[in-house]
Amino acid sequence: MKSDPAMRPLETSDAAIHADRLDRLTEKGLRAAAVADNGIDWDTRIKKPAWLRMQYVRTAISQLYFGELATITMCERLLRELDDGNAIRFVRTQIADEQRHVRYYERYLARAGGIEDICDGVAMAYEGALAWRGSYHGAIVAFHIVLEGEGLRLQQLYGDWFPCPLYKQINTLIARDEGRHVAFGKIFLRRQLQALPLEERIAIYQWVRALWFDCAGPIQADMPGIVFRAVGRRWAENRWRRQREALIDIGLIHPHETAQFDRC
Repeated sequence: MKSDPAMRPLETSDAAIHADRLDRLTEKGLRAAAVADNGIDWDTRIKKPAWLRMQYVRTAISQLYFGELATITMCERLLRELDDGNAIRFVRTQIADEQRHVRYYERYLARAGGIEDICDGVAMAYEGALAWRGSYHGAIVAFHIVLEGEGLRLQQLYGDWFPCPLYKQINTLIARDEGRHVAFGKIFLRRQLQALPLEERIAIYQWVRALWFDCAGPIQADMPGIVFRAVGRRWAENRWRRQREALIDIGLIHPHETAQFDRC
């Protein structure tokens, strides 16, 4: 009987390549951290378009701030659960990144008038992701692939909607770090998910999909009218299709399985 290639033991060379990729990401993180604060001129004046209320700017950026805090909590949990030394070293650099982002957002928001409350949908998303009690694979899928991937897109949109010179400096540094965090999730999970039983892969997929759509309604309800019109009524469904492609890409689910497990 022919064995399933996905279930064969990985070659030592594959493990070495995997470790090298993670180590290179860690080194990039360390180099970036060493010079990160030099990339922001805090004397730059905060600016916004005349048509946009400052409260909306504060509310939008505050949601990113709360996301950083939730990600720190998740990463601290990963340090206790991971058994891959190279991944652990990367996650330590990620915690330092997220702590730096928190300081950036706090300083920016203090100048803009203060931190606004977390929105209901955003709170549901992060609380739901942190409530996962399965293997660490599910937490990495939720945070590194889905939430941080979506966060990168939102950062880009915010930069387009309120092109503040100071926010642009902050956003450039944070987006670079977040891109590295997403890359870690993809590299790590593509190898790890090969050995994960089908039942566990599907359980993670169905959980993260349900989390996405449970939070979509409250998030859309919190959107100002102009933003809701810009993203469209079918924002959640359209964005989920992109997320699904990302989950297929890392091997969490295969295209032929989506017809059975995804009714979107």
